[in-house]
Amino acid sequence: MLQEATRTCRRKRSGLRGLLVGIAALTTFLGMRTYVPTPSAQIAAAPALAPTPVRAPRPDVPLPIDETRYGEKVRWLADRQLSRPPEWRVLLLDKTFRNVSNTTAKVAACLVSVLGLAGYVAKIKAEHAKDHFFSVVAVEQDYRDAVRKAQALQGRGLAVRVVPGTSRSTLQPQPRKEAQPSMASQR
Repeated sequence: MLQEATRTCRRKRSGLRGLLVGIAALTTFLGMRTYVPTPSAQIAAAPALAPTPVRAPRPDVPLPIDETRYGEKVRWLADRQLSRPPEWRVLLLDKTFRNVSNTTAKVAACLVSVLGLAGYVAKIKAEHAKDHFFSVVAVEQDYRDAVRKAQALQGRGLAVRVVPGTSRSTLQPQPRKEAQPSMASQR
């Protein structure tokens, strides 16, 4: 039996583990009961980190945008206690030019016919919208008038939006105030 324990120890030849197995076999042969902790028992008792979630090897295709929630509709969260905005602005969007039939000249012609802008001003506004995402094409104090103009432009294939203005713009001619007499002239 002793020879068998030595053979087991030689066969294992795995360092400390083999030695411990050999000692356990020897003590069993001699009839002694001993507990020799093995390295596997020590490893099992060691603290371990929690397993991490398994990641997909490559990300999936993102879900499409929910058109019912993120469509072209815009909701304004306005406080009822605030006063109405002083003006409403009609914006010409750069999306207008995604349609290949909408050229700068055609869009400028639509602005001239619907809004009554001068030709060169309409062309500048159309180019500005194409290059800078949007352009303010009309300013109205009444919301209904702004919506009417926007719907007329939409009827001609333009992408427009009506937004509240935060202050009076310089697009509309403002009435001039009479000059205040200076202190020097009162002397």
